[in-house]
Amino acid sequence: MRHLQRTFRHSAVVNYASLCYVRNVAHLPSHGKVRGLLSNGKPSWKQFLARSSVAFTVTASQSNFKESPVSKVNTVRSPREELGGAERLRVGVVCGGPSRERGISLNSARSVMDHLRCDEVDISAYYVDLELRAHLIPSSQLYSNTPSDFDFKLRLGGSDARTFGSMQELVEQLQASTDIVFPVMHGQFGEDGEFQSLLEAAGVPFVGTGAKASCQAFDKCTAASTLESLGYFTLPSILFETIPGGVEHHLPAMQKWFEEQDIDTENGRVVVKPARAGSSVGVSVAIGLAECQSKVQQLFAEGIDTKVLVERYAEGGMEFTLIVLQGSEGPVALIPSEVELRVEGTNDGEPSERAIFNYRRKYLPTSQVCLCRKYVPTSQVCP
Repeated sequence: MRHLQRTFRHSAVVNYASLCYVRNVAHLPSHGKVRGLLSNGKPSWKQFLARSSVAFTVTASQSNFKESPVSKVNTVRSPREELGGAERLRVGVVCGGPSRERGISLNSARSVMDHLRCDEVDISAYYVDLELRAHLIPSSQLYSNTPSDFDFKLRLGGSDARTFGSMQELVEQLQASTDIVFPVMHGQFGEDGEFQSLLEAAGVPFVGTGAKASCQAFDKCTAASTLESLGYFTLPSILFETIPGGVEHHLPAMQKWFEEQDIDTENGRVVVKPARAGSSVGVSVAIGLAECQSKVQQLFAEGIDTKVLVERYAEGGMEFTLIVLQGSEGPVALIPSEVELRVEGTNDGEPSERAIFNYRRKYLPTSQVCLCRKYVPTSQVCP
């Protein structure tokens, strides 16, 4: 979901909820009361069964692209729907979480609720706090509060929220009161497969990638190893973990890696990042060995993660996002979106040699994401 926001926020008009739903068809039962949202101009829930198809479209608003079909999902109408059945779909939106991306999670929850709100859908909102306590909250609270506001009111008992004693109790509540769960927690617990594994174990249908794939993708080291095993090229990197000896203990290995990669210890650029965090939280460019060591130490001190990855800086590369939706007939790739950093004339105060697609550029209004104008040959991205 986060990638859908990032890709289409400035480059296209898209039925956001439809795309989010369709990308996770694999986690829905093959029949029953769970239904799919069809992109027909207005939200319309249909019984999810077997065959026939409906095309989804993306309309580019800042390019020469015309409206075009980009994916299909298998759906048919049930006899109940043909007779105009009025049963409402119950959707549980889960947001918050223990990571530093909780604020972005609330924005995601608001966006999802805005797109799903209609007479055919009942939405319940759940907030997970820093201590992994879950709370059923009035959906109206999502539109007027920050994570700090939530936490403060919950501590003082000044909220109408219902608090659950454990994550297992939350899952049991979702199992009993929802037809499908829409998790929008970012970062740890939300994107690392932990919450997904609880839902899978209870047999609760949900929107999003499964537990195993989430775990593999969230940890940058695991993701790189998986890609390498499949024949894809990844940037050279080295992993450091917190140990009693401090970052000084890592200096010999760090210096050896710089030498092996032929990176100038005074002026060579590397990227320092937490191994398990999203939204570019804690990601920065370091110049030289001494600054690299300092930034690794800083990440450990901030407690973002106990594992820090140092990667070789990619000179002159092209950065783009390619979303793949999983349907019952297999994956479908959407139009690529290209990231173009425009440092000049901005107020970031960041020199161009350190510029990256950071947290600020991802989530504040910018013009740095556009539909991909340079189509990359398949041979360059496939093994």
